[in-house]
Amino acid sequence: MKENSLYQKIFLITTACIILLCIHVSAQVDIKINILPPYPSKITDYASRPQQVLILVHNFSNLAQDIQLRGTITGDNGIALRVNPQYKSPSPIHLGAGQTLNLNGADINQLFDYNQLVFSGITRDQVIRGNGLPEGNYQVCVQAFNYNSNQPLSETEPMGCSNLFPITSVEPPYIISPFNEQSISAQTTQNFVITWSTPAGAPPSTQYTVEMVEILDNRNANDAINTATTPAFFQQTINASNLLLYGPSMPSLTPGRRYALMIIAKDPFNSVTFRNGGRSEVTSFIYGQPADTTGTNG
Repeated sequence: MKENSLYQKIFLITTACIILLCIHVSAQVDIKINILPPYPSKITDYASRPQQVLILVHNFSNLAQDIQLRGTITGDNGIALRVNPQYKSPSPIHLGAGQTLNLNGADINQLFDYNQLVFSGITRDQVIRGNGLPEGNYQVCVQAFNYNSNQPLSETEPMGCSNLFPITSVEPPYIISPFNEQSISAQTTQNFVITWSTPAGAPPSTQYTVEMVEILDNRNANDAINTATTPAFFQQTINASNLLLYGPSMPSLTPGRRYALMIIAKDPFNSVTFRNGGRSEVTSFIYGQPADTTGTNG
């Protein structure tokens, strides 16, 4: 019985070694990949910036290879996006014997095409309609396959995987002045300053849209903003500044009325993602309460 048990162990170990050897022998292509910053949350942005994805493919066999690349994007938050295993690229990448190719994101563009991906931990609609990939640490892994037989030519994960890269969201701005429920004096000439914070991590290119609506019927300020008709009472985009002088050339405010105010931050180059779509908390102010406009008796 002991001899049989020993033979079984030897058989299992030998079988495992053969399997591992076969896997090693089948690996004829080596892949190295590096993702460069910045790291946008919308994967389609990588398709428009292929230079941020650097891929080194080396054929260490003595035979030329026609290959295609397929890959995955996985996060430490349980999210994974994988190219459909049935996907076949329109044309192969040709590797000569012993040849090394420098490729980029354009050569794995299917990894950034929502129509070619299988989603796990998140739905396609959530990625498209939301702010892209949620916050987390992500990694891109790429594997080479024989273009005609679909047999793997490079090793699976963790080989062929990139550096870990973070996707984070920047806090939206907050309104400094006027502060919530502040009463602004209705001067003869309309003139007051609106200021907001510059969020930590916001790039210098950030644009800020100042949006203001009248509050009628004592409505909640958030409701007033969310249900406002288009165009808003006042809307203006400011480039690379956190200040707006609301002067006489702008829509006239009515003394005694309340106004809801919101600032929306946006990076035109999509290098960062702002939480809440970049929308600040809504504040309200009163322009010229009746007490501010009454005269003294002569």
